[in-house]
Amino acid sequence: MKSVLHVLSKGHIGGAERAVFQLAGHQQRQGDRQVALGFAQASGPYAELARDSGLRIVDFHLSSGRDLLALARARKLFGQFDIHHFHVAEPVLMLASIASPGAQRVYTHRGGVTTYEGRRVWRYRAAGRLLARFDAVTGTAQAAAAAQLAFGICSREVAPTFNGLDFSLLEGSDGARDRLRAEHGVAPGTVIVGTAASLRAWKRIDWLIDAAAGLCAQDCVVWIVGDGPDRRRLEELAARSPAGDRVRFMGMQLDIADWLRCLDVFVLPSGPVESFGNAVVEAMACNLPAVVSADCPAHLQHVQDGSTGVVVRDADELAACLRELVADPQLRARLGAAATAFVRRNYTMTRAAESFEAVYRGLGQAARTRRAVC
Repeated sequence: MKSVLHVLSKGHIGGAERAVFQLAGHQQRQGDRQVALGFAQASGPYAELARDSGLRIVDFHLSSGRDLLALARARKLFGQFDIHHFHVAEPVLMLASIASPGAQRVYTHRGGVTTYEGRRVWRYRAAGRLLARFDAVTGTAQAAAAAQLAFGICSREVAPTFNGLDFSLLEGSDGARDRLRAEHGVAPGTVIVGTAASLRAWKRIDWLIDAAAGLCAQDCVVWIVGDGPDRRRLEELAARSPAGDRVRFMGMQLDIADWLRCLDVFVLPSGPVESFGNAVVEAMACNLPAVVSADCPAHLQHVQDGSTGVVVRDADELAACLRELVADPQLRARLGAAATAFVRRNYTMTRAAESFEAVYRGLGQAARTRRAVC
């Protein structure tokens, strides 16, 4: 039974962390592999959740991306595992993994297409050189293109893998919808349009705030669940908006299923930086119609315009779309039902785990091929 160590930076709330936590948990429950989660720094809610679920935690205690003193310690920890599965491009830990003889190495890219600047350019170029020593690079179709751009590995094949959802984590607590709505002063019958996201500029939550101004004549509020570096700017934008009193910032929430089930419409107008869009898929799994942007290829994998959600081109189209959805509960129900059926058919944890198992099974052949080329 080969052991697998999944490597992340931290256990903070985020799409990648949630996806890896669910993957590792599923692999452990299947019983075919010994599974552990390794963190550069084992902090944050998902590190705690992993401990509580019985997953083994490996803390590398990496103080920074230049902590070369951690190499020897990390090398010993890596030596306990057969497969080192990286979900973060951390050069120090990648070096420590390479220095561990006999192991096989996989890197899964979980970022979207973007242009890096300053130190991050050199960090990714260094990681790209180290990836030449890895046995496999994997990702979704969108992540594959992003990885080739970020690491300068255009000649490297990226094995296709899939993200999955543990649908049991999206059931929500009994009565959570009524309780949370009442706690936040939302009357029965009021429509809640919302999002759940790391608040960064490329998520374009400002589109949602601008669109909210067109909803003032309708009985609805806007909830923004999440936190991040763009929050202050977004709060200032909301304060200046005619819909300012309807836009509410709910902060970062771990029990995301409860909050999603409070909503009636989900909006995430991210740009092409998005690599998959866990939040959109989770919202769809909770019977929510999802509204996404036309220039986000990752989201267009999930949302078919007029069938499993709505695709808009700009903030004006978003405003018009939301007015229609708020006014038409039957449309919301139809889109939400189709979205749920699509997600629960295509994004099972079994399908996701099988895609990674296929990569693991091919590692021996990949290593032989790489040695022959070198």
